Amino acid sequence: MSRRNKRRKWKNSNTFEINKVIVQATESNLINCAGLSAFINYCKKINFFKLIDARLHSPARSDGFLPSDFFKVFIALNFIYGNDSTLSKINLLRKNIGVAKILDMRKIPSESATGDFLHRYGNVETKKAKDESTNKNVRGGFDDGLKLMGDLFYEVALIAMQKTNVQNGSTLDFDAFIIEENKQYSKWTYKKNIKGTTGYGAFVDGVCVMAELEPGNHSPSDNIFERTKSCVELVEAGNIKIGKIREDAAGYVGDIINYCNENEMKFYIRAARDPGVKASVKTIKTLEEGNARGYKDDFLESCWKDTEIRVAGNDENKTSEVTLGVAVHAMERTAAFNLVTKRSEIIETKSEEPSTPLFPELPKIRHSYWSIATNDFESSAESVTEFYNKRGNDSENYNKELLLDFRVCSLPCRGEFGLEANRIFAYISGMLYNVTRMFKYECFEKKVQKQRLPTFCNSFIRIPAKVTQHGREVKLSLSTYMKNACKKIMMVIEKIKKEIKRYRIPAVSPEYMRLIFRLE
Repeated sequence: MSRRNKRRKWKNSNTFEINKVIVQATESNLINCAGLSAFINYCKKINFFKLIDARLHSPARSDGFLPSDFFKVFIALNFIYGNDSTLSKINLLRKNIGVAKILDMRKIPSESATGDFLHRYGNVETKKAKDESTNKNVRGGFDDGLKLMGDLFYEVALIAMQKTNVQNGSTLDFDAFIIEENKQYSKWTYKKNIKGTTGYGAFVDGVCVMAELEPGNHSPSDNIFERTKSCVELVEAGNIKIGKIREDAAGYVGDIINYCNENEMKFYIRAARDPGVKASVKTIKTLEEGNARGYKDDFLESCWKDTEIRVAGNDENKTSEVTLGVAVHAMERTAAFNLVTKRSEIIETKSEEPSTPLFPELPKIRHSYWSIATNDFESSAESVTEFYNKRGNDSENYNKELLLDFRVCSLPCRGEFGLEANRIFAYISGMLYNVTRMFKYECFEKKVQKQRLPTFCNSFIRIPAKVTQHGREVKLSLSTYMKNACKKIMMVIEKIKKEIKRYRIPAVSPEYMRLIFRLE
């Protein structure tokens, strides 16, 4: 090959020759959360930060951090670091001036200041003063901190129900959960196998209306009626009527059943496997037995029959074949209700002894039963089962989002009185959950509204950009290959500016905590 052809080949090559690589840290304000600016704009437009500062205590010093500043810190932790967010990450945020400008702050509070904020409102100061008479550590902080934060949480919950257009007749999903941890305040759970904290969460059409923590030695069914009633009364305080209650076996108590009947609410509760339920299930007949006894069509509907129901999940067309039957049951001091029961066949394992051709071993089949207690007498067994199975998509997923995405499963505070401070953290996480739901509902299409926080952050929040500030104007510069992301952020900000309505803050703080049952 001639020298001329060699030169031409090198000229047409896609290789760019680099002889030196320089790595340096500059003062350029680079961030990886350009979409966070839209969320902060939304919070400002609905007066979320003003509501926080109006309801909570102002700092003692004129140059102190406002309560809303600490909420902004938790917003940045959840949206930027996601499942890796801990209080220790705050010190990394403080070094990025661009993040502070996005959060509309001059300076970000430190890790220790944020921890002290949780302890103060939990009435537990990390630096405890000593009583001179007894020379013992005494708790310090705000005596009414837990009440103020709880009232604020429930006020935001009612705002979220209004913003997301929750209608009368909606479903209340109540559930309990265990947060496994081994801290100084941790108690052995009711199963006596792990230490942890017991939590109670409730949701109405995806809005969190309860995020309460209790010591771990409480059973999920502990005061379950009082807690469920608290949620119903709170929602009614927002002029919304609960139409249905859906719970697991912990809610299978007579008080809840009577309460639903008295207030014209439908209940769908997983029935316990007690002797009374088993005896009622045994009264369900097969179709052959029903026809032999001369049952009419209405009674034949309660017999065992094979049918197909839609499987709970994203695929609405997917079905499963099950065997359903209906029995009538009643508890002590309750009216009669239906037990919609699913029957499953279980084939027993064969014995170790070999079978012979003369005496072949036949498989043994036994049945397992799973029942739903309900006073919905109009709906079919298939409809009741499908509605209860949606609890896995609704309540279970909402709980996962609150626990995993907003880090309630990783409570940050320790020590003898750490639970009180962690209660404050749970309230804050619940508020951020509700505000994020409002943001997605009012600013995005339905497809985005269903996204969990990690998916939403990866598609909209975590976008790299350069931050510059001129006076009161903050400018985000995105790379040219991210034109679509730039356009999307601008569309959301413009929608917030034109369409989102402000929340008018009442002069008097509503006292919602008095409606909520809590163990002292």
